[in-house]
Amino acid sequence: MKEVETFSTTPPEVVPYDTGKVKIGSKYTPPVFTMSDEEMEIQGIILGDQDNLVMKFAKFVYEWAVLIGGVVLLLYIMIKV
Repeated sequence: MKEVETFSTTPPEVVPYDTGKVKIGSKYTPPVFTMSDEEMEIQGIILGDQDNLVMKFAKFVYEWAVLIGGVVLLLYIMIKV
């Protein structure tokens, strides 16, 4: 039976270097990394977040449809006057 490798999301415990008098690194805490909204959006695009891409495409099509519809309506009104 093949063993499945699992990964922990908790940071590894820091073991200080003990010189006998001083424990080097005993108060060190690894930096916490949080992603901004922009970074998450870029990651979603790179990894192929399909929902995000579909929504962006739908918004793009909707905005262009409204723009073209508005121009056609404006031209229609100008011709009738």
